[in-house]
Amino acid sequence: MSLFGLERGLPQTESMNFTGTSPVNMLTATGSGKDSGLDVTQIIVSNNDGSARAITISRYDGTTAYPIMTAKSIPANDYIALECFIRLVRGDSIRVTPATANSITVHVNYMQPIS
Repeated sequence: MSLFGLERGLPQTESMNFTGTSPVNMLTATGSGKDSGLDVTQIIVSNNDGSARAITISRYDGTTAYPIMTAKSIPANDYIALECFIRLVRGDSIRVTPATANSITVHVNYMQPIS
């Protein structure tokens, strides 16, 4: 067993500042064979605003959004960290919908399979 968890893949982070309120597929699993899919291990949501802001995060399979957190209120100038294990198969996405533009940053930590 590796100290860094490399048997599960390479640790990666995808970060995004949201400037609108439309749903955005922030991270999408690609690849084929044993390299397909991703293991999401943590989602960090930061509210960079002086007022509480809400956000919805889902696993989206291209047809249906499966809520992870719905209209979750993030306190002013604060963050939440969600420790999780969400397997995204090829074509699945982490979809983010902020209720307010220009106030939310999301970081998704995941394991990328290694060949």
